Amino acid sequence: MVDSYRDADIVRGMPSHSGHVVFKEAKLAASGKRIIYKLNKRSHPYLSLYEVALTNLLSLFVARDLTPRQTLVKGEDGEIVGLATEHFCYCVERRETLAPNFCSLSFSVENGFEIKPEKREKAEDIPIYFLNEFPRGFFAHLYEASQKGKFDLDIDSLASVLCGSYTLEEDDLHKGNLGFYVVEKEGRPKIVFFKIDNDLLMSESVMSYYDSRIVNWRHGGNAFRITPRDLLEFPKLQDSKNHYWPTSRRYLVNHSDPKVYSNSAEIESFIKLGKSKEFQQAKWRWWYKHILTQSTMIQECLARSLNAEDPYERAQIALITQASVARLSYLKATLFSLPEFRHYVSSVDHKSLIKEITGVVAPKHKSAINEQLLFFQGLCQPNGGFEEGDTPLHAAIRLGDYRYHETWEHFKEYANQTNDKNETPLDLAVKLAQVKVERGSELVKTEDPRRDPLFIMNHLLGEGVNKTDAYRTFRNEHKDLKITSYRFGTVYLNKTKAAKTAEDLIEVLRDLGEDFRFSLKMKKEISVYCVKYFLKDKEKNASLGYTLEQFKLALNGNHSKEPRPELQFIRQLRSTLWIIRVIRGLLGGTSTQVELNDVIDLTKKKIPQPPGSSYFSFFARQGSNHRKDVTAEQPDNSPQV
Repeated sequence: MVDSYRDADIVRGMPSHSGHVVFKEAKLAASGKRIIYKLNKRSHPYLSLYEVALTNLLSLFVARDLTPRQTLVKGEDGEIVGLATEHFCYCVERRETLAPNFCSLSFSVENGFEIKPEKREKAEDIPIYFLNEFPRGFFAHLYEASQKGKFDLDIDSLASVLCGSYTLEEDDLHKGNLGFYVVEKEGRPKIVFFKIDNDLLMSESVMSYYDSRIVNWRHGGNAFRITPRDLLEFPKLQDSKNHYWPTSRRYLVNHSDPKVYSNSAEIESFIKLGKSKEFQQAKWRWWYKHILTQSTMIQECLARSLNAEDPYERAQIALITQASVARLSYLKATLFSLPEFRHYVSSVDHKSLIKEITGVVAPKHKSAINEQLLFFQGLCQPNGGFEEGDTPLHAAIRLGDYRYHETWEHFKEYANQTNDKNETPLDLAVKLAQVKVERGSELVKTEDPRRDPLFIMNHLLGEGVNKTDAYRTFRNEHKDLKITSYRFGTVYLNKTKAAKTAEDLIEVLRDLGEDFRFSLKMKKEISVYCVKYFLKDKEKNASLGYTLEQFKLALNGNHSKEPRPELQFIRQLRSTLWIIRVIRGLLGGTSTQVELNDVIDLTKKKIPQPPGSSYFSFFARQGSNHRKDVTAEQPDNSPQV
């Protein structure tokens, strides 16, 4: 059961406006606990739904209680009217208890820092600060004072917040969303960092279709690209276009706004921080934890605020999980292309890391995480797998995480680049295929397309990579494999064969949409094959006609019914230009939807129509306008599945 508050349970206080109506001094009537109550942004309930879900997602990627919990708020009719964010003082109480002293902090350029420790009797008394509350350049003074030993910076908390924000495409990490508190540890003040306001996480992959700032409309695909130099020089970003970021000066902003990073000394201090050994070790550790995150962990985390029993909310869990899995795939491939990260993986104390990770996850995930840790550690040993000069595209293939269209779009610049052994990514796929052949492995039996070297070769060739001598030799020696016409075998065709009704078919396609081994484009391609396979050898009679109309209504909806959320992925648009995303939104008419309608219509024509009242008449009346919004995307040109 997903928790929520009733609007009547909240004492609002006075409103403020920061893009939307916010009650910063609100309280829960029953407990008196402080909350920040935000009404739906632009009166859209789904924006509150997404923000709470993204906050839960972030909690997987940062240290415990470094972002406050959120809960949806509903009106008397059960509709979402906003969200409630707990005051951060309660996060501090959970992290630290009330046992230590908490410090007040004041600062002026003239007098420097004054820090006063004091015993706090209740959470509400703990001082909480945000960077925008201090003079420009404050972080530069903070960093300098810590270097002189006046107090300690909790580098791990800052690395956690920055790495988590980067991994999850944060576009809004301005000074008003980056805060800290001061706790006394071993007789010394320690400054611990945190973040709030997560409504623009997953900015490129999800939120750009719903809620992006105007200056971002000029972005194309890969605005939040993960690149080797950004990871090496982190938190300094040169390639990723995060709008508000501590090391990125933005010019199309209000420079009098205290939330903006505009002070050169402050920006330089964040860059210096990134060069410290302590921060570098912390960033590698946090990103290592990120790429060990399982898709099932993401789904479970999202299900805290999205009801997996509700078809619409279940579809949103699948949507965000798909985007997260793809993002982690890019991060993983880029990390393992770096010798610095591979050295970290080969030398880190894996026992302590396993204890650290598995201590906060459900027991059912521990086995998969342990298996991955051992696999990664083995690959990073001398002669373990990686070669010097491996690109992210090489790394994706070595890791068994080649996601076809998604991986290609992110890393296609490395298509023909060689490593120090003069191997291109195609050569590597050939090498892996050769190993399987020599071991007698049945290539066509693999259930995970990301690990299928023949299909990877097929896809790379389809994208136009240069054919190499190694490829030509392998092709000539193994003509029986028919590489250029090789097709990946998917279990969903067999599941479709067993389907009898439209509901059975919809359930199979829903499961396909929730299979995160496939890219979105592959899922769409497979869905067409599934429907064709479902219709294969079916008797062309009135029963089939009724089934087709049921499925067609589920796919398209009509003037009185929305399309079924189980088929949402089929209608998910893949526009690259952000301005087009803003105009068209996330869901609309796609080429896959048009193709499925054509398949259905063609089959219907082959069904003899009984005399008198047609069995199509009811659905014809209900669905006469089903294609009014179905306009095709650009056709897909990928290899068939």
